[in-house]
Amino acid sequence: DFAFIISVYTRSHTKLPTGIKPAKVMSTSEPAIEHNNSDDECKITSTSSYEMMPKMRASMLDNHAIFKALLKPGHIERFNIYRRVKLASEGSAEEDTKQIEVTAADVKIGHQLSGQPGVVHGGIISLMMDDCYGWGYEAMITENGKKATDAPMVVTANLNVNFRNPLMAESEVVVRVYHDKTEGRKIFMSARIESHDGSILYSESTALFITLRSKKNE
Repeated sequence: DFAFIISVYTRSHTKLPTGIKPAKVMSTSEPAIEHNNSDDECKITSTSSYEMMPKMRASMLDNHAIFKALLKPGHIERFNIYRRVKLASEGSAEEDTKQIEVTAADVKIGHQLSGQPGVVHGGIISLMMDDCYGWGYEAMITENGKKATDAPMVVTANLNVNFRNPLMAESEVVVRVYHDKTEGRKIFMSARIESHDGSILYSESTALFITLRSKKNE
């Protein structure tokens, strides 16, 4: 699976979910993308600062597994991705930790994506994890709303998912993505799906991404 590399627009989201502190770098322009099909406001609990991730290229939207096929009532009803923005006022404590959060996705799942009755299918959970990793990489190469033009494409080399608690249909969750480390062309990341208040861990995963060599270096 290819982690999607999204074409970035510089417009920022102005209506942030309850509990997410607006980033100071955000503008007051129109929303970047309508990721959801629901007017429900999420309640992510966080002390970090975020901004809505910019929208992807229209040609990618036309074939995207989530935004084209599954983002609809009864399926994935909301899929909003926010980039973690580190502000100077937040200090450097996080830099000393192993994991650095790069994105948080606010997701609402409908009732038609089950494996066992009333329980979200593990394949859907894995799909959401993999897609959020792609957004995580996008966030890593984005600075002040602009993506690095020379950033290489990445591919998923390994995705490991552990299911900790059943994720029930019609749930609202947060998918948090972390950058663990980078070694040469290898990017190690991890993620977790949890309840909005963080009290329930539904699943967690690790992933290895490989940056592709540019043609000029081949």
